[in-house]
Amino acid sequence: MDGRWELYLSGAPVKRQMTIRMHRVSFPKKLLWLLVCSGLAWPACAQSPIEKKWTASWKTAQALPDKLLAGRSVVLHGPSLTREELQTAQTVFQQTGIDAVGYFETDQVFAGTDAQRSFANYFNRRQISFLIALTKSEKGYLISIVPYNRKPGLTEEGVAAWQVRSASWREALMVLYTTAARALKRENFLVNDLPEQDLRVGVVRGDRQEICYPNIRLARIAVPRFDAPAQNDSLEVFLKMHFPVKYELVDGQWSDRELLDRGFTFVLRHFYTRGSLIKELLQYEVKTETAFATATYPQGQLMLKPIPARAYVYKFYLKELEYGNLYLGSRWDADLTWPEALLNHIRLYQADRRL
Repeated sequence: MDGRWELYLSGAPVKRQMTIRMHRVSFPKKLLWLLVCSGLAWPACAQSPIEKKWTASWKTAQALPDKLLAGRSVVLHGPSLTREELQTAQTVFQQTGIDAVGYFETDQVFAGTDAQRSFANYFNRRQISFLIALTKSEKGYLISIVPYNRKPGLTEEGVAAWQVRSASWREALMVLYTTAARALKRENFLVNDLPEQDLRVGVVRGDRQEICYPNIRLARIAVPRFDAPAQNDSLEVFLKMHFPVKYELVDGQWSDRELLDRGFTFVLRHFYTRGSLIKELLQYEVKTETAFATATYPQGQLMLKPIPARAYVYKFYLKELEYGNLYLGSRWDADLTWPEALLNHIRLYQADRRL
């Protein structure tokens, strides 16, 4: 069984012609059948902007992590991977000895500060040691394995990731299987045969209210800075023009406790991911709409703007620091850019006569 694949070693992809010799590493019959049935081609699709941002600084590792077959892993996958493809991956992980205890969309985990912190806490409770990133894009399939750093960022800047890329899902999984079988000692034997894809990780700690906070003028609000300095310059100008409350720009890495200790009562946070995922994370009633109606206020008058449910949008909300209560606003106000989304949110307060 021949296959053309790319294995990332010491910096640059090296193309080789590979022959898998069955007498060296024998594949279980069930595994081999699933690999064959999982398909040879991949559809045209794009890697999400959140996936690209997370993996942008990764370097390449020459070998799989030493304890991969002894510790627990979590799978973060792109939106284009199907349930059948994830099922095939879990079967390969089980046969390999990779204890993948949960599957989550990368776009969900990295939706925003509150999401990242909640997922990191969950991963820590489950004693996760490794992250397996599965991506399907116009370049094909990519499997990446990195150590988990037990922090909200999940990986260190410039982390070394073992990676394999192929136009065929089955061939990428075969490379992982054979590499692990040859190089690592298996210590995980009780591995689930089905991927756990519907695990719930609570992002909302307190109550959630689909209203505007009534006493916003009395609150002392922390506004976290963006990562990019240029955006912060724009943010500062924007807030001076449109946000007539007691606020202060703060370090985006400060925890809720640090903000409380510095005298803040609320923090203005946001999510950025697909609108359908934001609604799920913030516990809105999720229906089957293909588009959501966003409340905008051109010339001060309410106008509903339809935005596709799968579009990447910003959604702002106020979070009460002491109790974790969220004030989401009286209407859905997510928009395609952060200035539009934040202005929509402020206009909600003005329409409700809170500002």
